[in-house]
Amino acid sequence: MRQDDVDRLFSKLKPLNPPGNLVNQIVTRIEDETYRSLMRHLRLKMALMISGVVFVCPLFFWAIYWLIDDLRTSGIWYFLSMLGMDFGATLANLNDLLLAILESLPIASLVMVLASALLIFVLIDKTLSSLSQRKNLQFGRKLNLKF
Repeated sequence: MRQDDVDRLFSKLKPLNPPGNLVNQIVTRIEDETYRSLMRHLRLKMALMISGVVFVCPLFFWAIYWLIDDLRTSGIWYFLSMLGMDFGATLANLNDLLLAILESLPIASLVMVLASALLIFVLIDKTLSSLSQRKNLQFGRKLNLKF
């Protein structure tokens, strides 16, 4: 086919006018797809965070049990009871007493409790921020501005 044949073919065709609401349909379809992909992402994010909270909660309670057990078996209670016995002797040897108290603290179980508590708070904060982000997306979708 030559260029003249193509030009003649297109000159015989009637021009098609796009529908009047084509731009609105395209924009609505793009908004719908964007909303769906964001909602899928938020659902996955929330599911992972909730499962993280479900996993970490038993770890937190186990760490508390471990801390209580370690505090019960450590000698920290003997050193703390010395604070109330002889106040003059306690003040005279305060540095040694504080060092003995710090050495008898169950640091590993204390760190485990604090770390799991921090992880729970971070996961709950992220989950709540995802919920607020989801509500903001739904509110923005209700506005549905047309061009």
